[in-house]
Amino acid sequence: MVKAIVYGVLLACSLAIGLMLTGFFCWRFDIPLAADFCYAWANKLLLLGFGWMLVLGVFLVVRAIALGLFDFFDRKAVAQRQLASLTVRRQDAERQACLEKSQQHYWLQIKRSRLLAADNKKQSRQLYQSIRAEIAVMVPEAELEQAWKDLKRHKRLADTQAMLTLRQKLLCRG
Repeated sequence: MVKAIVYGVLLACSLAIGLMLTGFFCWRFDIPLAADFCYAWANKLLLLGFGWMLVLGVFLVVRAIALGLFDFFDRKAVAQRQLASLTVRRQDAERQACLEKSQQHYWLQIKRSRLLAADNKKQSRQLYQSIRAEIAVMVPEAELEQAWKDLKRHKRLADTQAMLTLRQKLLCRG
């Protein structure tokens, strides 16, 4: 059907051009009635051809829209879109779970490091107090002031190994 309309439009335009050429030659040979007749029919044929072309264009656009809508609402297409939507949702949920797990791990690491720091500080304080009590009993008065300063410096630096070494050194001397 579309092919027939296109051929009809081409035929009408070809006839119109032929009539225009005929009208031109009639006008050149001083036949004004034939020239007017040819020009009038050529204009009508061109108008007819362009009208059919416009109708054909509108028909093709409406047909393309209708086919697109039928394809869009087809059961198979709807099912494919639903499947794709579910797949995307599942992937998003997996990604979200992975991110949440990563975030939980991060916060657990922070809590663990804070607890470890607090525990180390507490143990360092307890070690300092016990070493200070031992030094007060075992070390002579002349070395006691310097020993407490050294012990305090090691406590401030949180160097438990140095505190134990100082204890060992002072107790071996005393």
